[in-house]
Amino acid sequence: NWPTERPGFRNVEFSETTRTILRYTEGRSVVWQDTNGPRWAMIFLRWAPGRSSVQLARAHGPEICLPAGGAKMKADLGPKPMSVKGVTLPMRGYIFSMRDQPLYVFYCLWEQAPDNSAPTSWQSMTVARRMEAVRAGRRNEGQQVLELAVSNVSGPEEAELAVRRLLEQAVHLQPAT
Repeated sequence: NWPTERPGFRNVEFSETTRTILRYTEGRSVVWQDTNGPRWAMIFLRWAPGRSSVQLARAHGPEICLPAGGAKMKADLGPKPMSVKGVTLPMRGYIFSMRDQPLYVFYCLWEQAPDNSAPTSWQSMTVARRMEAVRAGRRNEGQQVLELAVSNVSGPEEAELAVRRLLEQAVHLQPAT
């Protein structure tokens, strides 16, 4: 559920160039600022099962795309798994600097398993795991990305707590179609 009731909530359209590069099936980007609090950006992208879904999803993480937009990566905070309604999302945390301000980014990439099992962890998306999936006859599953960026907070701990609260409100899990 997009937090449309938040102050200043607005859609941010992807440029034609971005749409051409990412080739996603479904995508949305929004921003807002909580009253006297954090500033937010949220992106959701989905690639339907298909020949290049894995490569497209994996090649466009924040460590690649944010520097292309002028941000400087300051730290990779590593895995930050976050439990939402009984499912652990394999989030990864980063700290970037944008216009000399810290930007805390939490990124989740997962593969839609055909049996609706839990999201695939980032660490398990290795070449060996991909080859194992090919041998098992599972290839080119759909991919999804959720990226949350928050600024105007006191540090990484406050950012992580704010993201956890937002996920509880915004994420609704539903079976794959």
